[in-house]
Amino acid sequence: AQSYREWGALLRAGVPMVPSLDIVIQAQENTDAVRALASLRDRLREGGRVAESLAAVQPGLPAFERAVIEAGERTGSGPRRAHDDSLGVEREIEFRERWSDPRFSDP
Repeated sequence: AQSYREWGALLRAGVPMVPSLDIVIQAQENTDAVRALASLRDRLREGGRVAESLAAVQPGLPAFERAVIEAGERTGSGPRRAHDDSLGVEREIEFRERWSDPRFSDP
């Protein structure tokens, strides 16, 4: 989600998609994240769609997240909404973690 926020902030500031990913990649310390983001960048550079490319490099991408990104692509808001969308995804993850706590399960 942190990478989404950074990417979304750069896009909203007017930095084009591929160069903004280059900036996010340079800021990453996690080598797995660097590989995934570089693969995403390369797919986008070759003309791939954001949702499809992201799903290809992140096989565990939740269907909800992919649907939000696809909707953004269809409506023209595209990845510029990545920051706002990432906040919603973070809230969903927090909700799931909170309710998957054993203290809240049936006896």
